Amino acid sequence: IYIFHGNENRTSETLIYSPQTNSIRKIQDFFGASSAKLGGVCLLKHKNQLISFGGFDNDSQLYINQFLIFNDNKWSKIERFKLKQSMASCGYIVYDHYIITFGGEIGDGK
Repeated sequence: IYIFHGNENRTSETLIYSPQTNSIRKIQDFFGASSAKLGGVCLLKHKNQLISFGGFDNDSQLYINQFLIFNDNKWSKIERFKLKQSMASCGYIVYDHYIITFGGEIGDGK
């Protein structure tokens, strides 16, 4: 079970809970201190990898366009997959090797 982001996560950590061992591992989040206030982040599992994209930084009031993959117990930014439009709280479907986004917020009142 992975726990990360959110308005109340003030430690900037990704928490990984294992029901088998009843233990929690803490891993530093990619965004550092700013992640303490991220919301509306999209997350999916694809080919045994966690993928995170978009979101809204409640401190700076900015939408996020970054695309991250969780591998080897760390988050890595994948610049070539950066969102063309910063967004948060969108829906998505995965089709073959495509992520198709729809809806959500892009910061222009829409």
